[in-house]
Amino acid sequence: MSIMPVFKTGALCLLLLAISGVSLADKIILSSAQVHPYLYLQDDKAIKGELVDTLDCIFLGLKREYNVVFRPHLRSQLEVVQGGLQGAILQSKGVAQTLNAYLSSPLILQKWYLYYLAENTLLLQNQLIQHTIGIVRGSSAKQWLNQRKQGSIIEVGSPQQLLRMLKQKRITAALMDEKVFTNTSQNMNFPRAMFQRHFLKYTPLGVLFNQDFLQSNMQFLLKFNQQIAHCSVLSHTLSKWEKDRVEKFAQKTYRSLTSEVKQHFSTLEQSFSTMDMEKIKKLDQQWKDEVISGQYRLIADTLNHPLSKQLTDWKKQRKKFITEILVTDQQGVLLATSDITTDYWQGDENKVKKILSDQKLYISEINYDNSTQIFQVQVTFPIFDQASRSIIGTLTIGLDIEHILINQIIMTKPEWFLSRVLN
Repeated sequence: MSIMPVFKTGALCLLLLAISGVSLADKIILSSAQVHPYLYLQDDKAIKGELVDTLDCIFLGLKREYNVVFRPHLRSQLEVVQGGLQGAILQSKGVAQTLNAYLSSPLILQKWYLYYLAENTLLLQNQLIQHTIGIVRGSSAKQWLNQRKQGSIIEVGSPQQLLRMLKQKRITAALMDEKVFTNTSQNMNFPRAMFQRHFLKYTPLGVLFNQDFLQSNMQFLLKFNQQIAHCSVLSHTLSKWEKDRVEKFAQKTYRSLTSEVKQHFSTLEQSFSTMDMEKIKKLDQQWKDEVISGQYRLIADTLNHPLSKQLTDWKKQRKKFITEILVTDQQGVLLATSDITTDYWQGDENKVKKILSDQKLYISEINYDNSTQIFQVQVTFPIFDQASRSIIGTLTIGLDIEHILINQIIMTKPEWFLSRVLN
């Protein structure tokens, strides 16, 4: 199988490797479709995109040289399976499962929406029986839509073709990543007001690796994933629309939670006291050691607190939406929790720092937990002393952002495709 000209990327990575005197093993060739703004070939043949710095960082840590070639999605997948290439970038878990191949930890998180023409009032009247959804050929969207067995899928070669077909009303809606849509519509000078959209899901994308390559390099995937954790921060800032809905849901959840566990908050008042920082750090290290060893003492004491037990029971009744609940004192020391956390001291995290400085609700960015494959947002509320009105602690509620947003859409806008595509 012939390979198209190889375009080098990672110039900084190669320069640093040369300076450090590291001897390079055989270079690793990865393929990718050109997907703006993540990875694409510029007119001067230089590879650009948000992923370049991440890839440079990963391969610098691995002390390996890498090159990127550009292929359509389907060809990339085929060449990886057949052994022509070591890996294909921007692939999903669904694709990996279909091809019985190995996927790395996520490099990026995409935010998928259904985009449709704003003038298409039929979507708002629930009148369509037949509908067509356009996607880019070979993209991860096809596996996801096929699993739901709904609607007619039309595949095209590029995001530009998708928007042209949407404008010409040859498809009813286009399933696209938010950043890809924004970049494409701007380059095509399509006004944003031309389109409406509805959130579908978050999708992590990684690198699909050839099995023979991994078998010949037994530790490669493990080390590659470790470098991803070091080089890539998988978080997204909430849009105003998303933040408004998260806050609305969180406020309702907070009122329900505090009314049900109010009696147990009084038992914590004796714990809301200043603790020496040296003691806090010692307990924090003990907590971390117990997480690793599995021998729980401090963790057991915290989980067995009456409030922790009630928080756990309350969460189980709403597990589709709630990922965790935890209470700290004014220094960020963990007092009660529904789940085992990585740290005992939360005081160095924004959710506690912001509460103490702003004295109002704090909403985090979207973070992806690779072990649970859950997209989470933490919403933190201040706990006030009833007499002095000073802050004596914090209450954090972890929310499964996908379920929150989908639930909000279904409750407020029961369009035909939401009732079909999302079920």
